[in-house]
Amino acid sequence: MRQDRQTVAQLLVIQAPRLGLQVVAEQAPGCYLVDWRGRRLRMLMLTRSHDYWLKRLALRQGQWDQLCVVRHDSCVPLPVLDLERGYLYAPYEPPPWYRLGEQLTRRTAPVFLGQLLCGVQAAWERLGRLPRGSRARYQRRLQALVQRVPGRPVGGSASSVLS
Repeated sequence: MRQDRQTVAQLLVIQAPRLGLQVVAEQAPGCYLVDWRGRRLRMLMLTRSHDYWLKRLALRQGQWDQLCVVRHDSCVPLPVLDLERGYLYAPYEPPPWYRLGEQLTRRTAPVFLGQLLCGVQAAWERLGRLPRGSRARYQRRLQALVQRVPGRPVGGSASSVLS
């Protein structure tokens, strides 16, 4: 099944009673106002947490209070609600299967990149110990992730209300 931000929003609405939250309004496509645990949050829907970096959302800080994802697969500076596991991750918390010292693979690379972008000192020390070719490749990827890209930004400022 192809997952997009609309699917994530539908999953959130379906799971809302189980999670104890109430979706109040859609502020913009994929960005919802949610009442949860006595607080009103601006929650951004993404298919996976690494999309926070791929869509350059870090360059637009302060617009969201929390991410809602199907699969948590990176380290981000916001709380992350993982709908697949039904778990709320704290800011900067990596997925439970990730260990910083293990071999870097396609599965672990998004977490490692996220830790580098979040400024986790242990990740930067690990980057310094990588072979020169691998280190250069990760540095190029980091440089690309902090550059703005052409196109319309995610989560604009529309104001439609959910029924």
